[in-house]
Amino acid sequence: MTLFTLPIQSSLQSFWSHLVHTYPWYITQIALPFLSLIGTYTVCSIIGVWMERDQWIRKYKLQPKRTNSSEKLYHATIYLLKIYFLVILPLYASAFSFLHKFGFSTSEALPDWRLMVVQLLFFFFMEDMSHYWLHRWLHTDFGYKHIHRVHHEFDAPTALATTYAHPAEIIILGLATFSGPLIVRPHMFVLFIWVNLRQLAALETHCGHSLPFSLDRIKLFGMQLFGGSSFHDHHHRFLDGAFASNFVFWDVLCGTDKGYFEREARLQRKRARLSKERSD
Repeated sequence: MTLFTLPIQSSLQSFWSHLVHTYPWYITQIALPFLSLIGTYTVCSIIGVWMERDQWIRKYKLQPKRTNSSEKLYHATIYLLKIYFLVILPLYASAFSFLHKFGFSTSEALPDWRLMVVQLLFFFFMEDMSHYWLHRWLHTDFGYKHIHRVHHEFDAPTALATTYAHPAEIIILGLATFSGPLIVRPHMFVLFIWVNLRQLAALETHCGHSLPFSLDRIKLFGMQLFGGSSFHDHHHRFLDGAFASNFVFWDVLCGTDKGYFEREARLQRKRARLSKERSD
């Protein structure tokens, strides 16, 4: 263990040991993960509402001519409170209460932080793959009519509407979230980190803005790697492909990316033309 890794491992271990010795299991394994989800969702939603209405940030908005009304956001807030406390909380309480019986460790000793990073990367891969196929099913006639249409009431995404969905969709896409952990059966602390990272990624995807540091701006050999907000905004606006949650490769492999990348190419040509006209 190098000098660089010592602070990371010791800090994580100290934090987990403090939780284990200070609180009963239902606080560390149910209440804290749930409260952290509520906390990050609330903060990001407030920031998202502000971003929609701030004139300077508006230049990064992917659909600048559309603004979700206060009435619509209020309705979504009430709906989300029901979703989180009547659907997500019971699901998490059930899952986190029984997962240790399936090999999920609850020991005080944490695994090496590098192993945790590898596991989290695997979870992102598995979630992305599972989400892609489940999301495609939700866009079948039956899936969309009876379940997925609720989420698409927001054709201009905003962070607040990230989990605005039919209860059945919460359960279906929750299977994608837990697909990786059910294979690896990690330490519960890793699962705690994972569910929060997954929600943060979903909030970024639904923020409705492509900021200078947004994931969709990251390129690998000139190619877009992450779907990010622009990818999912295209999906909400046109209902045209872009089914994956984090990356673009499943859509590329299965041919459901073309609408997005063709539109992006047109926009880039338009920007280049306008830039040339200004310089002339």
